[in-house]
Amino acid sequence: MGSEPNRRGHFELHSAIEHIRHYLPTQGPIKDFIHHNTLHAFQHLDFDSAVMTASQLFGARSHLDLSTYEQFYLQGKISDHAVRQVIAQENDPELSRLFQESPSLPFSPLNPDPVAPGIVRTGLRASWEIQIGNNIGLSSQPLLFRWVSAYLDQGIGTLGFVERRKGLLSSVRATLDRSLLPCSGFLHSETRALLKQPAERIIETVLKKMISDDRYYERYLLETALSNPGWSGMVAYLEVNPDSVDKRNSIQLIEFIALQLLIEYDLILSAAGPVPLRFDSDRIDPELVPTPQATLTQRVLGVWQKALEYTYYLRTAEAIENHQEEIPVAPLPVRLGAMFCIDDRECSLRRHLEEIDPWIQTYGAAGFFGVDCYFQNATAVKPLKHCPVPVQPKTLVREVMDQPLFHIKTKKHTHLDPSGIVGHFFNTLTAGVGSFAKLCRETLVPHLEPSGMSSLLQSNPLSRLILKKSSPDDAASLAGYTVDEMVHRVAHLFRSTGLLSQKFPPLFFVVGHGASSTNNPYFSAYDCGACSGKAGGPNARAICAMANDPDVRAALLHQGIEIPKETWFVGAHHDTTRDEVMFYDTDCIPSKHQDWFRKFKITLDRALELNAKERLRKFDFLFEESADSTQQAKKRSNSIFEPRPELNHATNAACVVGRRKITRGLNLDRRSFLHSYDPQSDPDGFLLQGILSAVVPVCGGINLEYYFSRIDPDVYGSGSKLSHNVIGLLGVSNGVDSDLLTGLPAQMTEFHDP
Repeated sequence: MGSEPNRRGHFELHSAIEHIRHYLPTQGPIKDFIHHNTLHAFQHLDFDSAVMTASQLFGARSHLDLSTYEQFYLQGKISDHAVRQVIAQENDPELSRLFQESPSLPFSPLNPDPVAPGIVRTGLRASWEIQIGNNIGLSSQPLLFRWVSAYLDQGIGTLGFVERRKGLLSSVRATLDRSLLPCSGFLHSETRALLKQPAERIIETVLKKMISDDRYYERYLLETALSNPGWSGMVAYLEVNPDSVDKRNSIQLIEFIALQLLIEYDLILSAAGPVPLRFDSDRIDPELVPTPQATLTQRVLGVWQKALEYTYYLRTAEAIENHQEEIPVAPLPVRLGAMFCIDDRECSLRRHLEEIDPWIQTYGAAGFFGVDCYFQNATAVKPLKHCPVPVQPKTLVREVMDQPLFHIKTKKHTHLDPSGIVGHFFNTLTAGVGSFAKLCRETLVPHLEPSGMSSLLQSNPLSRLILKKSSPDDAASLAGYTVDEMVHRVAHLFRSTGLLSQKFPPLFFVVGHGASSTNNPYFSAYDCGACSGKAGGPNARAICAMANDPDVRAALLHQGIEIPKETWFVGAHHDTTRDEVMFYDTDCIPSKHQDWFRKFKITLDRALELNAKERLRKFDFLFEESADSTQQAKKRSNSIFEPRPELNHATNAACVVGRRKITRGLNLDRRSFLHSYDPQSDPDGFLLQGILSAVVPVCGGINLEYYFSRIDPDVYGSGSKLSHNVIGLLGVSNGVDSDLLTGLPAQMTEFHDP
């Protein structure tokens, strides 16, 4: 996608920076990891063209390797019928001839999939290695990454910067001015003088000195940014989303690129002096992203990929169409109702609940349950966003404790003065040995109580929510909702899920979800995507408090929505890793419903046990049938050496929007997102439009990130998490001087059929 000004021989820097930003990853800080479309820059292209173009640009695989598709075929995951259907749709004579010659396994005659090297390895910048004998990218990255990681550090770095608020270049300048020793990357007087200039002047000056033809300026800048896409993407993200980190520092992509060019120019001066870059202009096109032609091997791989998807689609559609529910639909009113997030991990728990007790009816909705808010628990320093990424909440919901969380008794102790040498030596011996023993115990014998990043600890069931505005006239305050705002959220949730078309049961549960793990920097990717990577329990609790509020029910009645007086809503939180559920405000449940509540808990415990057993079998986990599978799951979440606390969204492949009777009793193998919807209550399709406009981007983003991270775990994914180091509480890298890694690790995708 070259720019028109470039073809006329005129370079416009800020326009070029915006073009480059388009091709960078949009993955934010890892504490708020949200799934997204890896190839968002190519959404305007058809899928095959997008994959081919991205493959050439980034140097990534376009499909899985041929042997993997052969394995899928032999396992029955690809049917002959699907292959024939895809071939017919492709209308490619060469493909038709190839598959006719070897109808069952056309694998061996083909060359391996040619992985494109990417423009960074073959473009303008690669010419420096030939010209001066030095890969300036690899040489400059350790210096560049140390500067930017220290500047953006969120709490684990030791290097202090001055003038942080004035920008990256100002901080680097101020730090160098205070340094008594020369600094690598700024050894020459020319680069030190350039550092005093604005970012625009630095980039234009360096480009003029290194590249003689300004038609290639934008191409060179794109290659520069893609030589370290992780950090470039992080800087671009933080520039647009400064509030996504706790410690805000002014950062701009143009300054980051200027700093990189300046460090690289200093290395070039040291290696060969101020010489311009020599490159083959006939081989290198100034066009940024030309669309390549697929090779025969890539076209065959495309057939197998489409046949894999088509086989799954046909079998799933046929199963749903032919499904005859063995368990009869409970006559209305049902005794118990439960609403879960549409998350594919809740698919199996809903199935087990309904199989154990046919009188239970389950529903699915986006896991923030319409409560768009900032939530601050009783121990949090600042509130966190608990709604989808595109939504900008205007309300703060707080959790408060009527009693102190901790009661501390003071005692007189005789101890050594820790400020003395003897005290330090004694504390090192005693505390160090104790900490080491605790680490060994937790590593070898994981305990069952929540630890690490536990979703169960993100909200306290003994607290109370500040949910309603103290004064209806206080519109300027963020704290709490007005009654009208609560009515709107409750009514919309009930209408969109079809709940209003049925009678309310006496007891109705709304269950949010989150995940727990001790050794997992990707912990937020396991929580609720609809809650911006946070646990959904507080949202479930809030919507139940709204629905139980007498003022809200009275206002709903004026809208023709009647919630029976005997119906009570209970919020809960499901930890999908531990298969454990925590309930909120159980002391408020009416006494006449306590027996039903106890019966539901018994049913739920059995369903959680079956759910844990089903999950563990997917790991090929060996355990006795009599063993407590929930205990095994809890140990897995707390084990410090366990890289796979759970499968998360691995194997996700479908989304069903409709009545529960379509899928009730059908084993969808934890591969489907399930959203409730009743077309009878939506004659104009308005509710369906709203559901799909939310479901498609969210579930599609999850699916595509898993898809591409599985296709190429090293380029689109982040490789193995076993070698990951957390950098600045922003992201992960291999070692300390490598680029930030984007996408998902292999431990999250290796079970995934893309």
